[in-house]
Amino acid sequence: MTFYIITGLDLLNGRVERLPIGYVTSKTEADNVNNMYCMEYRAWVRDNIVDLDSGNLELKDYLDVNINIYEVGWVTNSLGDSGLMLITDITKIGL
Repeated sequence: MTFYIITGLDLLNGRVERLPIGYVTSKTEADNVNNMYCMEYRAWVRDNIVDLDSGNLELKDYLDVNINIYEVGWVTNSLGDSGLMLITDITKIGL
């Protein structure tokens, strides 16, 4: 079985971190997570890449005002003893 690990982008102690929050088993759901929760963030990065590269902007500037950024962090065939839970309703991630 394939597991799509969903990560949340968060600001912890002044650092941007990607933390695993759960998993889905469907590629369609994984794609939907990326589309629902990450498209705006990716567009912001694309639109501000010059300022990000120069240091005039940082990812934390976006995270200071935007929450609920989730995406597929990685894909695996085994959860091992990760303790991650199945996400049964992707529309309620972060609620």
